[in-house]
Amino acid sequence: MAVILANFIAQKFTFFPQSIWQIILGLLCAMTPSLSSYIVNLDPEWFMMLIIAPLLFFEGQQTQGRVISQNIRNILRLSILLALITMFFLGWGIHHFLNWPFAVALALAAIVTPTDATALNSVNKGLVMPKGVLRSLNLESMFNDATGIVALELAIVWINTGHLSVGEALRKFAFVALGGIIFGFAAGFLVIQLRKYLLRKQFDDMTAQVMLQLLTPILIYVAAEEIGVSGIIAAVIAGIIHHEERSRTLLVSSQMNNLSTQLWKIITQVLNGVVFVILGLSLVPILKNIFAFRLEKSAGIILTAFLIYASMLILRYFYALYDAKRVNKEIPEGVFKDALVFSLGGVHGTVTLAMAFSLPLFLANHQVFKVRENILTVSALVILFSLVVPLILLPMVLSKEHEAFDVDELDQAYNEIVNAAMAYITTLEISDKRRQKLTQRIQTQRGYKYNKDPETWNQVIKQLDYVRNQAVENAIEDDLLSTDAIKLWNRMNEGKKYKQQNVKRIKKGIIYRHMLYRFWERLLNLFLTDKQKTEYRVKKYRHRIGKLEHKKECTVNNEERADVQAKITRFERKISLIQVYGDAEQKDRWIKAMKEIDDAMADDVAAFIEKVDKQNSDKGLVVALREKINNEKLNVRTQDIENQQNIDLMNVLQFELGFIKERNTEGKYSADLTKVLYDDIIAAQSIILEVGA
Repeated sequence: MAVILANFIAQKFTFFPQSIWQIILGLLCAMTPSLSSYIVNLDPEWFMMLIIAPLLFFEGQQTQGRVISQNIRNILRLSILLALITMFFLGWGIHHFLNWPFAVALALAAIVTPTDATALNSVNKGLVMPKGVLRSLNLESMFNDATGIVALELAIVWINTGHLSVGEALRKFAFVALGGIIFGFAAGFLVIQLRKYLLRKQFDDMTAQVMLQLLTPILIYVAAEEIGVSGIIAAVIAGIIHHEERSRTLLVSSQMNNLSTQLWKIITQVLNGVVFVILGLSLVPILKNIFAFRLEKSAGIILTAFLIYASMLILRYFYALYDAKRVNKEIPEGVFKDALVFSLGGVHGTVTLAMAFSLPLFLANHQVFKVRENILTVSALVILFSLVVPLILLPMVLSKEHEAFDVDELDQAYNEIVNAAMAYITTLEISDKRRQKLTQRIQTQRGYKYNKDPETWNQVIKQLDYVRNQAVENAIEDDLLSTDAIKLWNRMNEGKKYKQQNVKRIKKGIIYRHMLYRFWERLLNLFLTDKQKTEYRVKKYRHRIGKLEHKKECTVNNEERADVQAKITRFERKISLIQVYGDAEQKDRWIKAMKEIDDAMADDVAAFIEKVDKQNSDKGLVVALREKINNEKLNVRTQDIENQQNIDLMNVLQFELGFIKERNTEGKYSADLTKVLYDDIIAAQSIILEVGA
């Protein structure tokens, strides 16, 4: 719930990134008495297995194998050399200035060294990151976790035993890291071969196949840790192997690939949200500890955390300058900015938090690990500093990302697409009912009803009524309409006059009764047959006529009696109309009359819509006008509607794809906007084919 609320809040209030809001919600949960009692401490091993391993597996899935092979030296320098340099200098500084044992200082340095690319994405959103720097940060974060974890394990061994062999430490590190790479490659390859074998043998159940892929990082992590190699590196390598498999089987199992990709995106976003909420939860006891200390000690802990973070910034900055000079033989122009971005981009998050919680409560001699709380506090504060400082400084260094399109442009594009589609629908040789159903479904692409400007809308409707009246009058003068059509037209005009006379009454409250009546009518439609509905409506109108007859007898005023009689006449006319439509022959007769009127107005109305379309840049107005005209037509339900409407809809969606392509070719739609529109429509086509929606 905290993740859900934080994500919605982040959409509304964008001055903080999503991760900060998630931390804040975690803090609020921990400080709320009724909620804090439900908070449980998550075992670090479970945390690494269920959260860190899947996150890094997905990061690996987003990375091409050739990117790894082309940047192998850079990866080794960043994830091993830079990590070890950082740990050494931090450990020495903590040992020298805080008088901590070097083993304990190394443990804290190992915890705060690993970086987190996902946390970086939360603070650089909307900013243009240099591509080379961004690639280096992502590659660093995927592999330096293992360096930090191995260093922490060695530091704990040192704390417990009191000594550590450098040669043994190097051998262990090599075994853990190289073993993780080999195991991840082998395990990833075996899982892929298993999935392929199952597919060849027609074991292609999509749920089972996708679940197998979702479980892959967890199983690989557990197996790797059991044999003593790095489960983190194994999960990353397995993810990279799966990326290669997905790219090669794109057209073989595209639906499964698409489904698994979407699921992984959602899962990783949820897991990252959970991590930052947990960070917020864990900050409450940490902050309580800080405030429980004397002011000098509290300030000392906060200052220590800030100095550790500042030291890492300086180390990363000078490393970036050295690396640029090493590659280019001299410091190139603009490298100072890139070095600053690289140093600020070393954001800490999930792994740092997990490693901090993995510290033992008791040492090997059964003594309490006294500095554990201090290490947890400093680690959590370093994470916060690494999130807040880039949030402040990066916007000063980097330019804002230019949006390919905004929400208004997307809405306008959908209005244009729907308008073009509705114009295309009018050219299809289908029944009026199918056309109406089709236009109603196409309307939903806009996602909202058109917010009409009353003055403009009323003006357009008046012009439409004038065009219609002129067209029908001309048809009557030319003797093109039958007696039934003329009679129906006169009755329709009488209805319009009555409606206009009661506009003020509708505004005063009758509109609510009308809405309630419409709801009741729709409810009856669900349970009554056509014959029962006809009987119900006739009975209802006769009951009203009876009440009006009684009122008429009690009324002395002649003007009021005339008004009541007019109402009685209208209800009698409604009964007559219902009974006429209850007869199949009479119903066909009036439908033919309506068809004559529609045909008489068709050309003039089409020309009027085209004129409005050309004169108005706001296509929403034109779409609303088309919808009104379609809804006003008297239609008859035919047997082939349900069977044909999905086919009709597929044809219209295909037309829309062509329309979007034309707009893109003309330069009116950007590539990003075109992709979004294409993805929506193709996804809709897939759903229609899959479930017949």
